Amino acid sequence: MARAYAARLRRLSRAVGLNDAEAAYRAAGDALCDLCARIADRPAHSLGDLAVKAHVVKRYAAPEWWSSCDTSECIAAQVLDAVMEMSVS
Repeated sequence: MARAYAARLRRLSRAVGLNDAEAAYRAAGDALCDLCARIADRPAHSLGDLAVKAHVVKRYAAPEWWSSCDTSECIAAQVLDAVMEMSVS
């Protein structure tokens, strides 16, 4: 019974293109990580540059950091939030 279920699951995966979709998902995640690393490696020469870096971290690279951080990290997150707000104004 387990073999029949596994065979059915493999056929369904092929029919819907699951393997290709998973590979594309992993490639997109890798590309996003690479982009985040490149942005992090670039120096920030202005508040706008720092705001872009902060936005990338908050939105894509480590969103969980903004909500689960210790005291000093929370202060840093608040400063970066303020920088992002200032750069929009």
